[in-house]
Amino acid sequence: MRPFQEKNTHGRIVGLDRLYVHGDQNAVVIGGFDTTGRLQKIPGRETSDDLTEIFHGVVRSHIALQIEETDVIIPAPLGIYFEKLSARFSSHFIRTEVLLQSTTCIELLALRLLKPFNDWYEETKQNRSSVVSIFLDTMSIWPVAEKLRQLHQNNFSISSNYSIESFKSYDGLKKWSPPSRPAFVIISASTSGGLAEEVRKKIGRAQAEIWTMLSLEELKKDVNVDQERHLKCISSIPRKLKGRPALDGLRDEFHPDIATIPPGTETISIVGERFLNQPAKPKRVRLVYKTLDTPTKNKLAEIAKMSIVKIGRGRFDAQSRWSISFDLDKLINMACKSDSGEDSLLKSWLRNYSSPSPIAIVYPSASGTSAMDVAQAALEFAQRTEDVLRELTPSANVFKLSSDELTKSSKPPQIDLKFCSIIIVAPILGNGFVFKQISALLRHKQPKGPRLYLALAVLPESQKHLTQLKSDIASVSSTDSNYEFKFHFAFPIGRLDTVMQWTKEIDLLQELNELLEKKKMTNKVVSERTLIMEEFKTLEEQSVFLPSAQNLPLPLSTGFLLWTGSNKISGNNYAGAVLLSISTLLQASRISTSKDDETSLQTGLFQHALICPETFTRFNDPVIQAAILRAAYPAELNYSVSIEMSHDMKRLLLKWLQYHNDPAGAAAGEFMLAMATDKLTLRKDDTKEVLDYACQICTGWFKELADLTKKYVIKTT
Repeated sequence: MRPFQEKNTHGRIVGLDRLYVHGDQNAVVIGGFDTTGRLQKIPGRETSDDLTEIFHGVVRSHIALQIEETDVIIPAPLGIYFEKLSARFSSHFIRTEVLLQSTTCIELLALRLLKPFNDWYEETKQNRSSVVSIFLDTMSIWPVAEKLRQLHQNNFSISSNYSIESFKSYDGLKKWSPPSRPAFVIISASTSGGLAEEVRKKIGRAQAEIWTMLSLEELKKDVNVDQERHLKCISSIPRKLKGRPALDGLRDEFHPDIATIPPGTETISIVGERFLNQPAKPKRVRLVYKTLDTPTKNKLAEIAKMSIVKIGRGRFDAQSRWSISFDLDKLINMACKSDSGEDSLLKSWLRNYSSPSPIAIVYPSASGTSAMDVAQAALEFAQRTEDVLRELTPSANVFKLSSDELTKSSKPPQIDLKFCSIIIVAPILGNGFVFKQISALLRHKQPKGPRLYLALAVLPESQKHLTQLKSDIASVSSTDSNYEFKFHFAFPIGRLDTVMQWTKEIDLLQELNELLEKKKMTNKVVSERTLIMEEFKTLEEQSVFLPSAQNLPLPLSTGFLLWTGSNKISGNNYAGAVLLSISTLLQASRISTSKDDETSLQTGLFQHALICPETFTRFNDPVIQAAILRAAYPAELNYSVSIEMSHDMKRLLLKWLQYHNDPAGAAAGEFMLAMATDKLTLRKDDTKEVLDYACQICTGWFKELADLTKKYVIKTT
């Protein structure tokens, strides 16, 4: 079965990239999807007209297999129960996000929801505004909702505005105030339908179309069951389990709604999407420089000396940022520079790649104004590549092509791409999505290659993402293809773009500037830094972090152990390089399998790992402390789960606040910012003591920051 557009059996539904790629080209096609999510037979086949229910059954079978073989259902160890947010206990926990293990799976689930979503869309046309509301109980299933939006909007050329929002399960339901209009709701998992019922009350029974991805099968059919409460679900989970969820038969019964647990048993609290074993102490983790290998530290030191790291560069959409980027001109010049008569890095790559003429050089482009310097740098890198190719092979037919030009069928390239070698270039990559986009565009225009992918810097979320990018580039349908991927350096930096919390910081700084202006205490350093952030400009070295109480940039002393030969590196111009290095260290710690468990942030399912407060006394340069606060995940600084570590962190914060006017406490503003944005969390009593002391001891603009931090913390708690 293949997707096809209604009234066009040879067309494509936009967005089903993976389903097309993985389809068997030699399969017998008996039906296809139309743009409403229905599966219909292709004329001439001996099948029933409507195959939709057959497809839904296939999806259920796929999910049933995943439930048995993966960690969709987590059994609590014997003698332990999960304590749910609804204050009841359960023998098992459902993790729907495990189903989203690939783009193919996401497309499959979104396609399963497309028909009910389109039915709801048509039924509510008269009562709905131009905004199409999709609500989720958790952002972990956002990829399915986003793919559903793409399928529906693209194939209907719909002009409606789609809004996807999470109400954060039971945790966020109390504070959630949805607009009074029809809404399509996707709940990741449910054992009783209680969450769906609460959502109905919030939105209105007549306006909420609620679908649950995974629900627990009913005990028995009850003719008196309120049909309005009956769950609409993609698939149901059996109460009698087998495979991995059954612990080899030791816990094969799913008990979802236990009121009281037997004496002597333990509980595991579910906090959002994280488990917290109440009787066990959270793991205290020390950050150690030995977690990084010598080549990585050498490269980080080299980058620090070159002063090429840029922080907070605006993306093309002018609504988000690359947390870490580079001076792209310096990066390109470095790759094209030749010393002592040897080949430059770029020339060595191209000389070693046998690329027959004609050659097309494809580079990413965008029309947004926020980061046009990135697009210009991509063009410059493409031009340098062309220059080197012409130098190496003067007779070669070489031309450049932007990704925008690649999409325009009205303006074909000067030579048919299926006859070309192609080199795809980008100065810097994250997880490499732009390379995957260009690959998708080239899939039919140049199916056999050869292709060479070149990037100077790669900053993936993890080593796994980098490996996946390499695999995706190498995965081609033809065995005679020749695809290569080369890069100068790569540093996995974790989910830094998410955890930097730029929006929260801007909101706080705007309010701080307004308070200072009203009291005629305007701080030029803080106001200029706020303006840079509002305009999505790059934060230069001395404005990467909040200044000290004396309006000075946070300094770095000599001897930073993450940099080889750092005895000669010190000053106020290394904030960006320090943030890159700490992000790399933290991500390496998260995947470390060190025998010393106290130096690894890697955790099991029921383990909470915290960065040891004493880490801030060993990495005690203010700029390093600030970098740890920025690059760490909130869960790694959530000391509210440990009485001992919350007390230790409180003691250190009181000390740094006491010396906030001295070099030792120069990062006090960053600590307050981390508390205000929920990045750093203490226990309630410790939080109150720290903030009361800050409001009492701080003066000038720091006093206003302390008062504002206290206001923000009280508001969130």
